[in-house]
Amino acid sequence: GRLRDEKKNVYEVMLLVAFAEALRRGALVKELIPLVHNTQGNSNFVLPLEKDIVAMRKEDDSNPKRRVLDEACENEMFTVSSNLDTRYGGHEGSYLNPYEAKAGCSFSVELNPGKHFYSSISGFQQRAADGNQPMLQYSWSVTSTGSETPLALFSLRGIPTISEQDIPDGFDWYLWHLNRDGSELFREDDEEIDYYHCWGGCGYEREGLLETCGACGVDLRSRFDTMYITLTAYSATEPMVVTITYDLIYTSNYILPEELQVIKTMYNEMCQPWAAPEDWVWENYQLINSEAQGERDTRTKPYCDWMQSMQVEDLSTGDCKIIPGVVCDADGHVSELLLDSVGLRGQFPTTFSTLKHITFLELPSNQISGSIPQGIFSSSIIERIDLSNNFLDGNLPCPQEDDSSSQLKELLLFSNYFSGDIPGCLFKRFTELSYLDLSRNFLQGSLPNEIRLATNLGGLYIDHLGLVGSLDALQQLSSLSNLDASHNYFRGSIDAEFLEAFPRLYELDLSWNLLNGTLPAFDKNINLRRLDLSHNEFSGSITDQFNVFAAQQDRGVLSSLNLADNNFCGTLPEVFYDLLLDAHFFVYELDVSRNQFRCSVSNTFFPAWATVLLHDFGKCIPVPEMKYLENDIIVLGENTQYLYIYGEFTLSTQGTCKFEFGSITATTPAIFESSSRVACLVPSDAPIGQATVTIASYCEDYASTETLGDNFVPMTFQILQQTPAPTYIRSSTSKKSESNQGAVIGGSIAAVIALIFLIFICYILGRERQGKPIFQPNKIQQRNPIHRNYQDEDEEGINLDIVSGGDAFNYKENNNSISEPA
Repeated sequence: GRLRDEKKNVYEVMLLVAFAEALRRGALVKELIPLVHNTQGNSNFVLPLEKDIVAMRKEDDSNPKRRVLDEACENEMFTVSSNLDTRYGGHEGSYLNPYEAKAGCSFSVELNPGKHFYSSISGFQQRAADGNQPMLQYSWSVTSTGSETPLALFSLRGIPTISEQDIPDGFDWYLWHLNRDGSELFREDDEEIDYYHCWGGCGYEREGLLETCGACGVDLRSRFDTMYITLTAYSATEPMVVTITYDLIYTSNYILPEELQVIKTMYNEMCQPWAAPEDWVWENYQLINSEAQGERDTRTKPYCDWMQSMQVEDLSTGDCKIIPGVVCDADGHVSELLLDSVGLRGQFPTTFSTLKHITFLELPSNQISGSIPQGIFSSSIIERIDLSNNFLDGNLPCPQEDDSSSQLKELLLFSNYFSGDIPGCLFKRFTELSYLDLSRNFLQGSLPNEIRLATNLGGLYIDHLGLVGSLDALQQLSSLSNLDASHNYFRGSIDAEFLEAFPRLYELDLSWNLLNGTLPAFDKNINLRRLDLSHNEFSGSITDQFNVFAAQQDRGVLSSLNLADNNFCGTLPEVFYDLLLDAHFFVYELDVSRNQFRCSVSNTFFPAWATVLLHDFGKCIPVPEMKYLENDIIVLGENTQYLYIYGEFTLSTQGTCKFEFGSITATTPAIFESSSRVACLVPSDAPIGQATVTIASYCEDYASTETLGDNFVPMTFQILQQTPAPTYIRSSTSKKSESNQGAVIGGSIAAVIALIFLIFICYILGRERQGKPIFQPNKIQQRNPIHRNYQDEDEEGINLDIVSGGDAFNYKENNNSISEPA
């Protein structure tokens, strides 16, 4: 650029670039002869020049992606002992004398706890013939008896440091090694939102491009040739040996014709039909629609803005660098396809499998549908696949098994429409898998047994699925540092053996499941920083389970603990005070609400230490306050006996009644009939004599002097034994005989009654035939003694038959009485 500003001949400029490239490689002068001939009288010599330089590099570079210095690698070993002054000691690897690493050469460092190693790698201002600048590929391998891994700090502006208070400073970005073995390529971005434009504040990012850049400016590689990397074990408790390799990776402008055609076909089928207008900007569209509809999902993007306003059909084989999201290696193969949120739609073209040299395939947050091409999963060189947040469906495909080993380390398929079970073949083929995200799909079933083979898995995300069964199959994954199995239907408990299987655990999320039981101590998981067990069925009290967890939270990393919506009970543990007060700069979330922690002695609030923190611990559960017994004498007999207690109670379905019979204790379920009355079932085998009873709404939080103080009223009652009535033991045969005998007697009685009725009817008919009916109206009404008409009375007081032919009534004047007929 400087020579061009000085009006130098453009041929001279390009020749100088080629000459500088040849000198850097130590090329012979004869290699420059064809380049000189290409410059004579040819105004379009730039493309042939690029081709010739590519050819020169292909001749003697066994790995075209790697630029290694000519010196032989020595694989040096350094030891940073506990008494070594790593800041001002002046030894190689100290702050005053950083170790100068060679690109492509490995070195090893034995780091003791709390120590640091300072190193550097130069060559970032060395451009390739096509003007491309190098990118850093950082590879590591950790060996230690413990579970810790180091922290790496990166900066092009100076040497990152660790203060005496163990606070990292002076870095542009950092990388915490989640896996013991791995490799990170820090790529550049066309829009200059990448690590090389980051002036601090970029924080931790996974391999790939930065999503945001808090302080991005000019490309630091244009100002600084050396990058400084500080490796620190400031939070470790055990020594570790770390083997490090720095590589400088270059890309090419050249793309093979057949692979260029695949890129064009992909554009024509997945983008061109809904290409964005020339002046359309997705970010502006989001702002316009955000007030009414909120942030827009990229899967609803109305246009495709990949290669927007470009003449795609005019692209040539020398244009790889200008195709957004396409990276080519020195052989012209497409090695990376990075098209995040560009609006691609439809299915992969049938020619997509032609791209056999892709190592990084990242097409997240588009509208791609259909199934995953078989060739993608069957590739032996692909290292990362990110097809997340699309519309892919069907079952997860099984990769083709062959003799070649798979290099796939990261597989991200979250937020799609995959269904069926998780196939075990994934873990048989992808043995190097270190990061797997299948969350937010429609997968179901239980975890496959083959998942035990994925011993390199450091990050596993299987949340928001329909998985059932237990988590036992994960206990072989000792490398796990991040596990998210939330929003499923997993059952069972978490015991100490389960936790000890993950010594490197950093983040654990098991929320929204059906897990139950009490919690073990988290004293083996010293790296654990984020724990979410909310929305389960855990119970029991919390005593010292989180003491070690709390002690580890002052290490400079944001931490969280969520135990909400469970059945934890007992007193509110004071370890929460330690988390909020002693490490309040680092614990950004502590949620234990919607549990059953009991109130203090006041029976209204949590303990005083909790109220002064002004933190929302939820509502405490009052201890049952018993007032009096409805029945203080219980007579044991055949019937079930209940003891009714009145007082002030919190309704619960988990309450219990505890009886004490001297030294004997028994518990039975408590039936909360209302907030003022509870029924306690008295044990049928309770001993005779005096007994006491107390009530708990949850767990062991019984009413006592300890829980209620002076408000506790002991409930005492007497148990008596009822004398049992004599019983007769009858065999089933006699019972059957008695049943038959009863039936015979009943039938006999019915027959007798019917016979009497028949005789009565015959008697009535006989009287009718004799002219003496039983039922006949009175003929002489006036002589009826009831009406007191006695005109025809007999002076002698003899009986007067007042009913002709009958003897219904007899009247005697002497005693003036009426007698009923005999």
